[in-house]
Amino acid sequence: MSKSRSLGFLAGATLLCVASAPLLAQKKKPAEVPITTSSKEALALFQQGRDKWDNIEFEAAVPLLDQAIQKDPNFAMAYAYRALSGGGVALSRQNLDKALGLAEKVSPGEKHWILATEGFVDGNAAKAKLEIDELLKLYPQDKWVHSLAGSYYGNMQTDLKTALEHHTKATAIDKTYAASYNQIGYLHSRLGQYGEAEQALKQYIALRPTSPNPYDSYAELLMKTGRYDESIAEYQKALEKDPGFVSAYTGIGSNYVFKGDYAKARESYQRAFEQSPGVDGKTGALFWRTVSYVHEGKVDEALKSLEDARAFAEKENRIPNVIGTHLQAAFILGETGDLAKSVKHLEKASEILEKSSLPASTRDGLKLNVLGGRARVLMAVHEFEAARAVAEKYRALATTRNNPNDERNLQTLLAQIALEEGKSDEALDHLQKADPEDPYNWFYKAAALEKKGDRAAASELYAKIVAWNQNDLGYAIVRPRALNKTLGTS
Repeated sequence: MSKSRSLGFLAGATLLCVASAPLLAQKKKPAEVPITTSSKEALALFQQGRDKWDNIEFEAAVPLLDQAIQKDPNFAMAYAYRALSGGGVALSRQNLDKALGLAEKVSPGEKHWILATEGFVDGNAAKAKLEIDELLKLYPQDKWVHSLAGSYYGNMQTDLKTALEHHTKATAIDKTYAASYNQIGYLHSRLGQYGEAEQALKQYIALRPTSPNPYDSYAELLMKTGRYDESIAEYQKALEKDPGFVSAYTGIGSNYVFKGDYAKARESYQRAFEQSPGVDGKTGALFWRTVSYVHEGKVDEALKSLEDARAFAEKENRIPNVIGTHLQAAFILGETGDLAKSVKHLEKASEILEKSSLPASTRDGLKLNVLGGRARVLMAVHEFEAARAVAEKYRALATTRNNPNDERNLQTLLAQIALEEGKSDEALDHLQKADPEDPYNWFYKAAALEKKGDRAAASELYAKIVAWNQNDLGYAIVRPRALNKTLGTS
């Protein structure tokens, strides 16, 4: 739901380099990453697509990028953008491979950009950083390069201060570069600096008053700070600017979840499903509907919602989404105590995965989720040695991927095993290395503190969880539990 660009970081510069003019022969080094294309029309379309992409209007960006590619079938950077524009794993990989195949025929800056994109797609943080560092050396005054670096540090490393430095540098280079004000707003929000976040997002609105995303981003901040009705009004402004900006419906839905009006929330998610022109938007709407049932404590309805989502994914041949619905079902069932059914979904996910022809990076990411689920089931039945053995398999696979998020998730898993064993100090040590922004982790930290007798610290965390207001499936599991703790009902 968040519009901070976990994938929407790609942007390029605007210098046209026609194929007949070798880039290396230019006398003056450009300040920005050159863009190689044989077509002025393609460049114009690319620039328009980049502008939409920068500002999280992905469904509007896609046709522009596709048109740019049609005008110039050898447009490497357009393929790189398109690789992260949705449409499923197969299409993403197809476009990335096309960009990689053209990487030796474009400027060094474009090559580094394409290889950085490969690092993002594969979750390979080391590769992404290597290429971004080269870009920063070559183009220290390119606002888009700093935006790219900001996305890397914000999303792959959770180094929010460094991310903020890069986005701030982008606005210093160009005070009218609206997209980085958006990112600055999100980063301040993630740091708990809500006043600074609001200031940045109001500047974002001022720079793009006719675009939907600034209102959407500001609405998310208002929801985050518990100003639900104001948030809904801002989401509605986004829809007034662009009725096709359907992600605003999911934001409205999440506001109603936090207000406790689940029926209204699902009405809004249904609108998102109906209005979305693409598979990704419809898949997202079905996911949020499922999450709303989990928040409400209606497990059976959540599982039925996942069945609907699975049928839709099967119809659209979205194999990772099919597997994902089984993993989500296994997670919900494991957290709510039906371990036998959880195991069945894990087995089904593994079976489909083994038969699939998904890219290695996608397969490995899904396999890690299966291993994590299996370890948690073993933990729940107190087969701790077996659970740790599975966790070690997780670790072995994770070390081949160079993705910091894998290590953080492993630390969460090891913390849960330790906590179930009654080893509260060990659990807390692991949670220190887990995702520091995840309320799911905070809940287990609170539980460990409570077991140690530190009820005051635990109570602070439970209250923080209740007020977090940032929707996802893990949050849907722990928020009602934390609320019960704050009310003294458990």
